[in-house]
Amino acid sequence: GRAEREERERALRAMRGKGCCGARGRTEGRTFPSRATARKEHQGTRRARCRASKGDKGEVWLLDYGAGNVRSIRNAIKYLGYTIRDVESPKDLGRAEVEKLVFPGVGAFGSAMGELNRRGYVEALREYIKSDRPFFGICIGMQVLYEGSEESDGVEGLGVLKGVVKKFDSAPGKPVPHIGWNTITVEKEKSLFIPKEDYQDARLYFVHSYHGVEAQPNFVNPTASSSSCDDQDWLLAQGKYYDDRFVAAVSNGSNVFATQFHPEKSGAVGLSLMDNFLSAGESQAARGQSLASATGDESGDLSLAKRVIACLDVRSNDNGDLVVTKGDQYDVREAK
Repeated sequence: GRAEREERERALRAMRGKGCCGARGRTEGRTFPSRATARKEHQGTRRARCRASKGDKGEVWLLDYGAGNVRSIRNAIKYLGYTIRDVESPKDLGRAEVEKLVFPGVGAFGSAMGELNRRGYVEALREYIKSDRPFFGICIGMQVLYEGSEESDGVEGLGVLKGVVKKFDSAPGKPVPHIGWNTITVEKEKSLFIPKEDYQDARLYFVHSYHGVEAQPNFVNPTASSSSCDDQDWLLAQGKYYDDRFVAAVSNGSNVFATQFHPEKSGAVGLSLMDNFLSAGESQAARGQSLASATGDESGDLSLAKRVIACLDVRSNDNGDLVVTKGDQYDVREAK
């Protein structure tokens, strides 16, 4: 962009003024840095600019256990103005400066718990949640809060939520996994879904085969004292996929918040929800600025959005020639 070009030109002028001479030599008595040197100068300036502009709202700690693509969540957090710190060991979760923890991910329940156990994060996560510090789980980051999952028999979850994660029922014409933009029903008036009406018609991105069941999200937390465990209902929002109703979001109303959908892939509404969590509710939505224009849907329909899928493939015709085909029907015979 223009700003980057200007930064590069300033870096070049500064180096010329210092009499630096690169590998490219001289032209009319003037010295120029090599391309590699100029590139390093430019990248350093750019990184400094990013640190100044992206990290001014504080730090967010990210638990990347290696089982899923977290690039989108990183980009979203940076876009919202936060500096990302990576959790590198269980000891990090005990550090006082870890005040906001995001646990994203995709993949199988058993694989996720296996990796958490292998790296020693299970007890550290339980203790972190018990300490009343903010925790945001996304997709598998929500499912591992349960006691277990049908996906991985015999594998114990964190046990923060009662019950076992279930698989969607298969039926003719009902594809599993549930993939696409769907609506949710927010069950509580006071939550991070503020203002509530902006989220009732919003389309949020889901990709999952397993889900929490409505009757199950109650607080267990085996590490908490009995006086702080009220078995309160954690159900915050639910979704519907064909005839199945499932848990879309949970919260204890204090420090733990988790969603089955991916807010980082859900457009302006998803970013606003993330900002609500990271800024403890003081966000664009909390200040009363409506997101209705961003959702583009006022139907109130609790169902999966219709999608247009463009298909392009290469198949062989009867003569063995490769033919580019379009659409979802692959009849490559030429019309006679």
